[in-house]
Amino acid sequence: MGTMKALDLNENEIAGYFVELDALRESGKINMFGAPKWLQETFGLTKDRATAIFIAWSKTYQGDA
Repeated sequence: MGTMKALDLNENEIAGYFVELDALRESGKINMFGAPKWLQETFGLTKDRATAIFIAWSKTYQGDA
């Protein structure tokens, strides 16, 4: 979670983005590797912030196979 702290994101913000990413994943509308760009465009995030959020969210799926 160090990266998230460095970007000044609190737990509530992170949880909100994770909910959005989960919904996007379930919708099947895009390949999730495009999610950082989607975060940038949808929420006006910087590339670094969107990428950090995506990486943290992706780690919640480690072990899913």
